Amino acid sequence: MSDTLTSIDRLLEKSNELKNGPERIGVLEEAVRLADEQEDLDAGFRARLELIDSAAFGGRPDILLSAFAWCLAQHDSDPDRFPCNDLLWKYKWVVGHVTEFPDIPRAQIEAMLDDMARRFTEAGSTLHAVFQARRETLAAFGEIDAANRATADIATSKRDWLSDCRACVYDGSAGFYAEQQMDAKALAEAAPILAGRAKCTHVPHRTYGQLLLPLLRLGRADEAREYHEVGVHMIGDDPEFLSAAGLHLEYLAMTGELDEAIDLMQMHLPNAVATPSVFNRMRFYWSAWLLFVTLFEQAERTVRLRLPADFPLADARGSYEVAALMEWFGKEVRSLATQFDARNGNDYYQRWAARRWR
Repeated sequence: MSDTLTSIDRLLEKSNELKNGPERIGVLEEAVRLADEQEDLDAGFRARLELIDSAAFGGRPDILLSAFAWCLAQHDSDPDRFPCNDLLWKYKWVVGHVTEFPDIPRAQIEAMLDDMARRFTEAGSTLHAVFQARRETLAAFGEIDAANRATADIATSKRDWLSDCRACVYDGSAGFYAEQQMDAKALAEAAPILAGRAKCTHVPHRTYGQLLLPLLRLGRADEAREYHEVGVHMIGDDPEFLSAAGLHLEYLAMTGELDEAIDLMQMHLPNAVATPSVFNRMRFYWSAWLLFVTLFEQAERTVRLRLPADFPLADARGSYEVAALMEWFGKEVRSLATQFDARNGNDYYQRWAARRWR
């Protein structure tokens, strides 16, 4: 065994001792670099499979997409040497994240979804996971009627070895219905999760945030507060849960818990600034905008904050004009919404922003 291969194996072993996040991703990227330097495709494939996992659950969808594309190309060039079973499972993560980048054309995303369906069919899948991915993609495109129709395909398709775990399926449906303000249905879908009968690495972490506004709209404020307290503790400051953090921030702003909202915003803003996910940044920025609108409406004109040094309005003095922050976040959200609409070929996110600005 060469010294380089030994070093790669040691890096892979070290990565197994680390939780998903920047450090583990860095170790795996070094393993990939060494493999590529030695033109060792097998080691590069093994290292990238691990990197895909870490990037998917460490808040780095950009690295996920790149590593997966490399592995899929190796499989297509030599299927016996580079098997696809693990790649098929990870394909769901890729399709789930690719819509978060407005510079990736819609036609390319649709072709990716078709390719996923083809490969799943060839593997003997019922396409249960593909139908779920299609609904999520259509929803991300703002094609809500088509996404609702895709729900029927999910319901009539049998689960198989490529289906997401039941917790993720329930969570995905609950989030979809919550976004459409179909609140009772969202809670019904989440019932097995809330009862403790279904959970996984990301559930119920994501679920609690998704149910906060449905509970408020249904007049169940005490339950919303309970789920907020549990959920916000579970997600901590993990960048993978930036979207959930935004929902908790939105809840706090809407319920007038502004001191707590400021603390939460300060905790997660560095992740929002740094995230490669343009969509998650847009959603979190909207929640921050809501916070500053609420402060402004309560006649708060200045606020003391600890903002990341790379934030465009960062001021070492720590004192900020609420109106300036409100304007900056609002402008950013509108700009990002326009980018997504240009990609999707509609005005869904501009209407989404206008509806929420009311």
